[in-house]
Amino acid sequence: MIPPAISLTLVSKRYGTLDAVTDLNLAVAAAEVMGFLGPNGAGKTTTIRLLLGFLRPSAGSVRLLGHDMADAAASLHARSRAGYVPDVAGLDPAATGLWLLDELARLQGRPPVDRQQLIDVLELRPQDLQRPMGRLSRGTRQKINIVQGLQHRPDLVILDEPTEGLDPLAKRALFDLLRMAHGRGATIFFSSHVLAEV
Repeated sequence: MIPPAISLTLVSKRYGTLDAVTDLNLAVAAAEVMGFLGPNGAGKTTTIRLLLGFLRPSAGSVRLLGHDMADAAASLHARSRAGYVPDVAGLDPAATGLWLLDELARLQGRPPVDRQQLIDVLELRPQDLQRPMGRLSRGTRQKINIVQGLQHRPDLVILDEPTEGLDPLAKRALFDLLRMAHGRGATIFFSSHVLAEV
C-alpha cells in the first residue's frame, strides 16, 4: 500500500500564547492535486513549513512521502524528493540566477534534469540567469524560484502562493508545468488565497 504523500495528525504550532495551527489533520494521497485555501494569516505558510521540517510542531506528527519529519535522516530523504516554491524566495540578491540554480540543485542532491525545459516554458532569457538576482524584476525572480523548485523532477511539489509577481502568461506557463508534473505522477500541493487559481 502506498503511503500518503502528506500526512499530518493532530498538528499544532504555538508561538507563546498565539496558536498558528491547531489540531490539523490532513492527508494527501500520492499523485493527488490538492488546493490549500485560506485568507492571509490563516496558517498556510506555517503548515507548509511544518510539512517540510523547517518548523517543529508543538504537538502532533508530520509525515512526508512516508517519512517521519521528526527524524533528521528521514526528513532529509523526504526533502530530496520534494520541490518547494515559496511565495517570496529569500535568494541572495548578489548571486546570479544560474549560480543559485546550480547551488540549490547541489543541496537538493538530485540532478536538475528538467531545468532547460522549465527555462524554456517560463521564457527565461539567458541574460536573466547571468544577472544578480537583486537586479531582476519580481516576476523574473519568481520564475527562477519556480525553476529551482521543479528542476530535479520532484515526486511532491509544494507551492506557497507561487503566482505572486507573475504576469498572466507566466501564470499560464506555471499551470502547464504543474499539469505536466502531475501527468508523470507527482503530487501537487498548491497553497493560495485566490480561489480562481486553485
